[in-house]
Parts: sequence; structure tokens; C-alpha cells
Amino acid sequence: MKLKKIILKKKIYKFYLLFICMIVTSAKAQDTLLCEYPFVKLAKNNISNSNQLDSLFAKLLRIENGSNEVVNIFHIGDSHIQADYITGELRRLFQCRFGNAGRGTMFPYKSAKTNGPQDYKNSFGGIWLANKAILPIKNNTNGLAAYSVSSTNVEDYILFEMKNCALPDSNATHKILVFHNKQNMGFQLKIQDWTNGKEYILNQTNHEKYSVVNFENPTCKWGIGNDSLLFAGGETILHGIVAYNNKPGVAVHNIGVNGIQAFHYLNNTQVFEDIYTLKPDLIIVSLGTNEGQDYKKTNDEFATHIDSFIRMVQTYTYNTPLVITTPLESFKWNRPNPHIGRVAQAWNQVASNKNIMLWDLYEIAGGKKSSYHWIRNGLFSKDKVHQSIKGYKLQGDLLYDALMSSYYLFKNNTR
Repeated sequence: MKLKKIILKKKIYKFYLLFICMIVTSAKAQDTLLCEYPFVKLAKNNISNSNQLDSLFAKLLRIENGSNEVVNIFHIGDSHIQADYITGELRRLFQCRFGNAGRGTMFPYKSAKTNGPQDYKNSFGGIWLANKAILPIKNNTNGLAAYSVSSTNVEDYILFEMKNCALPDSNATHKILVFHNKQNMGFQLKIQDWTNGKEYILNQTNHEKYSVVNFENPTCKWGIGNDSLLFAGGETILHGIVAYNNKPGVAVHNIGVNGIQAFHYLNNTQVFEDIYTLKPDLIIVSLGTNEGQDYKKTNDEFATHIDSFIRMVQTYTYNTPLVITTPLESFKWNRPNPHIGRVAQAWNQVASNKNIMLWDLYEIAGGKKSSYHWIRNGLFSKDKVHQSIKGYKLQGDLLYDALMSSYYLFKNNTR
């Protein structure tokens, strides 16, 4: 017994050293990354009105001190957010620092015939009809993920599989919340746990907005499918999945739609109603790139759209802390797009007038004509509108650093 205890202590000590090593290496790598890009204005990398983050910071501090709580951070936007590279970096950094509470929001993008995050796979069988927040409202209105898919056939299914998920592992899922239509349900839904060979019939009465499945054992792969027919003419509409692992820490949710602008979200209030049911601690909004392509709009029109969007978010999420981010300069007609600067100016104006938190990525990234520097350094993709993976990760690092700078001031009571 003594020998086993000694071996166990050695293993724990080795794991501790490895963990410390990883943190130090990560910090050094981040410093090196930022030093490579002198055009980035680190002195401006802060969030205005950051005292509005005190409720979030108090919860993070309690988690650091051993509290069994979950922080939910929602990152909402356009194609930059749908792809999850910026949000994925935020998720990685927050969970490394404060603990992994689960993947957060997921959606079967493949069944909607569009791109999605890279940390999980999804596949489907049968016929699923898609809708998204950028399109006119249909019967299958868009909820949590700002997308929806609907099915009217028995035995249609959707599969989710987490990558890098060897059990036991923090990427495994213990509980899922299935956001789906509660009315006109044509089918009894079943959840198949492929990892453990278990099947669950969805309890559709445990919440107004979603149904909950608690897995008996953690899983890396599960499916949702139509089972028995409840009545003819009904359908299944899926608005999104939320995956948790029953551990304290942070869940960072990405909700984005390719091509979307702020005004599109105004017709999709259910997105924010669904978000509010998950008790959000922070909402980050990253829009503006698509507005900048609409060069005929005036500065006042840009300001009106983001102002209306902010009022709508505050109405449906009851003044959850909200950070607006300005867009990074990108190209249009093979040269820097001057209209992105106008959008950033409008975002600044509205945030100042409404006393909303702002992270001014446009200026932090270098401001006017900074896109030349980002392109030369391999931080943009070929279309010069979207960034490369490296460019997106840099943005995630910068945003995390801005949030943590305010957190350390809060923690040390020096703000």
C-alpha cells in the first residue's frame, strides 16, 4: 500500500509540473506572438467602462477560490464568429485559467449546409431543412444558434462527436440541453449515447425552452433523432445544443451567422430569449464587417442599426454585461475598405452615448490602413475580408488579455 501511495504521489507531482510548464510556455508564446506584430497598439488594448464587468469578475474570483459555479460567456456575431476561431481561442484561454465547464453551444452546421467550428464533428441522416437569421422568418424560426433545422420524417437523425475526447477527459459531455420546438412536435425525440451504448427518451416537459439529458456516464459522441410518431403533420425543429460537463469553470458559446448584420438580429429575438435562459454572465458582440460592405449606408444609419440592436439585446437579456467590439479593417475592391472605419466610428459613438463597454479592435489592430500589415504578416485569408487562423487566434489573445487586465485590477482592488 505504501508503495502504491508513493507512486501515486509521484504521478500527481509530475502532472503538476507538466501543468505549470504548460502555463509558463503558453505565456511566453503569447508574449512572443505579440512582439512579432509591432503595428498592434497594445497600449490601447483595453475595454471601456470595464467596471460593468464586476459581476463577472466576482464570479470568476469565487471559482478561483473553489466555488462550484459556471460562468457563461456568449460571443455573438457574423462569419468571424460562426467559424469559432476567435471564440475558440477565448474558450481555450478561459478554460485553462478558470476550468472547463463544457463546450457550450453547438449546432449541426453540416445539416444546414454551411461551415462550422473545428472542435467537433457533426453528420446527419434524412432530410433537414435549414433556416438562419439572415433569411426571412419561416415556420422554423431561429433560436439559440441563430440557425434552425427542421425534419418531418421518422428516423431522421443528427450526430455530434467531440474531437480530442479520449475518456476520461474534460472535453467529454455529461449533460446536454436540447433547444427545440415545444409546440407542434410531431415526434418523440431520442438521444443515443454512442460512447456508452445508452439510449434516452427526451423529457420535453422539464423546461419551457429546452429539454435536458443527463448522461449516466460522460460521452464523446451522441445523436438526436426522431423516434415514434406523435401525430401526423408535426415536425422537429432544432435550434441548438448546449453541452456541459458538470464541472465548475467557464463555458464560452459562439453564435454567428455568415453575412449577417446587426439589423438582421432584430427579427430574431428568440436567439436572445434562449440565451437568457442560460443565465449569461457576459455577452460579447462582434459585428460590422458586413455593414462595411454596404457602402451606401450613412454613418447615422450604421449608428441607428447598432443602437437598435443594443436596445433589443438589453431588453431580452435584462442588462447582462455587454461588450461591443469594432471590426478589423479589411479589403474591398483590392484595397483597404474605408467604410470599415466609418462603422467603427459609429460603434464608438453609440457605445459612448449609451455607456456601453467597447473593445476597439479597429484601433488596437492598427487603425486606418492596418490591413496592409495584417496581410503581409499572414494574418488574412486570400479573400482579404476574413482573417487566417493565425489572425483570428491573435484577436482571441488580444481580447482575452484586455478582459484579464481589467480582472487583475478588480482582483487586486486597484481599479
